[in-house]
Amino acid sequence: MITQSAISHKQQVVNLLQAQHLPYADLPQDLNNFFVVTGAEQLIGVAGFEVYEGYALLRSVAVLPEYRGKGIAATLLSIINTRAVSIGVKELWLFTESAAGYFERLGFTQTSRGQVPAPLRLSTQYSSVCPQSAAVMFKSIQ
Repeated sequence: MITQSAISHKQQVVNLLQAQHLPYADLPQDLNNFFVVTGAEQLIGVAGFEVYEGYALLRSVAVLPEYRGKGIAATLLSIINTRAVSIGVKELWLFTESAAGYFERLGFTQTSRGQVPAPLRLSTQYSSVCPQSAAVMFKSIQ
């Protein structure tokens, strides 16, 4: 089941991100734009975004290893795309150290860190969490 009530699953979200070696300490408190997939009384996947003046920073895309390859992440990203468009976001941006190929298959384009829009540079992901070596990617959604 897919739900937007990620806040009620916050500890499970943190546990999944931690297990997948993804940043979790700087998650937004409300998780308003985070979606989770649950099943068999466990959290299976999560994806979310933060909004910065018309841009969205995609983050925390994770699926339990035994559920990968079933379209769960793609479904979550489709929901995020729809939600982002509905609130006026024009571009989705992300930083990744290990999944650039996956995101390229979903229409994201790799670019340089210098091309990151000024509002997104205010994020902790840009300023301190993601290393300089992380791939920077974006996708127009309007």
